[in-house]
Amino acid sequence: MSKEEPIVIKKEGVSKEELAKALEENTKKILEAFAPKQQTQSVAIVEDKEPDDYREPLAASIKSTDEADNFKFTGKEDIKLNEIKKLGQVRANESQKKHMKEAIGAVTATNAVPEIWSSEVSRGCRYPESAFWNAPFINWVRDLYGKPGKTVDIITVGTTECTNFACDEPTTTAASVSKTPCVLVEKGCAYYICKEDIEDVVPDTIDALNEGLGRCLAQCIDNYFLGQAMISNAGTVSYSTCLTAAKIACVMGSMRNGTCDPVALIIHPVVEAGLLQDSQFTNAATFGERSVIESGHVYKWLGLDVITIPKGTLHPGGGTYYSLMLAQDAIAGAKKREIEVESEYVVRLRRKYVLASARFCGTPVHTAGVWWIRSVETCCG
Repeated sequence: MSKEEPIVIKKEGVSKEELAKALEENTKKILEAFAPKQQTQSVAIVEDKEPDDYREPLAASIKSTDEADNFKFTGKEDIKLNEIKKLGQVRANESQKKHMKEAIGAVTATNAVPEIWSSEVSRGCRYPESAFWNAPFINWVRDLYGKPGKTVDIITVGTTECTNFACDEPTTTAASVSKTPCVLVEKGCAYYICKEDIEDVVPDTIDALNEGLGRCLAQCIDNYFLGQAMISNAGTVSYSTCLTAAKIACVMGSMRNGTCDPVALIIHPVVEAGLLQDSQFTNAATFGERSVIESGHVYKWLGLDVITIPKGTLHPGGGTYYSLMLAQDAIAGAKKREIEVESEYVVRLRRKYVLASARFCGTPVHTAGVWWIRSVETCCG
């Protein structure tokens, strides 16, 4: 009780009404002494709006029990864990119902997916080994090998004619002796690669590039010899249909009639495909040993080496194809050196150059042993 003046009730000369009124006033004062006085507060206008961030009470609702028990929400009372959860959930639900209009979006992670590079290089379709380089049916002379000069004259001796002998002095015709010049040419393939690429590329890439130089050079050599055979030859046997085993046998007989023994037949893959459908050819074809089959394209047919090369020289256009039949040593060749592969790193350009080259020559020396066969392939195309 507050220290106010004591309540005094006078008994003398007091009526019942006055006494009752005095008791009522005293009771009122006692109650006012125990009850705190009401403080007048201004009336604030409260707008109906969502909380600033409904996630804060939600986050508080999933805290540990100890944290929830110590969480002061009003500043005067401790709010229990279940009350916090209930309050956060209610506010979240209300906010979602009124204000959250959200769609589930798909994540585009293309730029975050790494690329994986193979450590091995896939090599493209390979050109087979050269049909002419080091071929056994070519007469390779070595007069220029490692020696000065760029032309080798290949001596050719003709046939001697037979005459009748009598008691008189015989009259005979000697064999003709002549020469065929073989002028050196140089064929090559090359590439260069920057230093940073050498450091960064898969190592097998360099091996594939170097291997590609050899295949490129093989094509150059084959083109050269086919071109030489086009210039000098005994002629062309033409057929208006596909090349067959019977037709090949016919041309072999014609060449033998000219005293040249055919040993090789160079054909296009399309011509080969037609021959493989000819039972006369397949029944008589005998493949060579496995090492020959794996390394290239040579198999025998009635003693004739059949060599397949995909060269454009053999396919002038349309359905027309040429095949080349050769006798032993009908073409002569000479080398200045073997195939060389050279490399050089140029510091100024920061590039490494790799070159493969061959310096050689070749020419038909016995044109009677060089025959072309023209066919129109309609069996396979």
